[in-house]
Amino acid sequence: KNNISFDNSVTIQGIPSGKGTPGSLGAAPTKQDIVDYIVAKGQTEGLTPAQIQTALAIANQESGFDPGISGGQQGGGEVVGLYQQKYGPGSQWAKDRAEAANPEHATGSFFEQYKKNLAKYGDPILAATLTQNPQLLEWAGGDLNKVKTSDYYLTAVKNFEEGGKLYAAAADRFNQAAQAAPTSIGAP
Repeated sequence: KNNISFDNSVTIQGIPSGKGTPGSLGAAPTKQDIVDYIVAKGQTEGLTPAQIQTALAIANQESGFDPGISGGQQGGGEVVGLYQQKYGPGSQWAKDRAEAANPEHATGSFFEQYKKNLAKYGDPILAATLTQNPQLLEWAGGDLNKVKTSDYYLTAVKNFEEGGKLYAAAADRFNQAAQAAPTSIGAP
């Protein structure tokens, strides 16, 4: 049995200017840049710290935060990028390989589907698992407890702690930036 506690106590005082906005990652983002983007984007999407922590755990699990990585052919199409998303006509994720490999687009499309599953299932890890692998619900015959026995879900649980560490480090960077920002003391 998996006893996971979701800690929503790490707070972020503010998102540094430009973080989480389209075009903010640039051409060659580092792992830290991508983590910060996911955290900032999650904040702007209204996700809780536990939900963002889970999104970080899944990106780490799927790609190690390498936006150009390919998982090869799976289920009739190549999977690419942070969240190993399929692309092409009819894809819910991306229209082409470049879009699927774009970490900003991949994060946005992951969050779009993830939020739908959060509304259905509540549990962030279960929602993320079914965002990435909706076929597990059919495999489990609709039994959510059986989904929680799948290798994918159990691996996500193992990655959750690392997602928390990444979230806390991003929160520290964001809070330091907020404290260092100049404050206005009135008009001259």
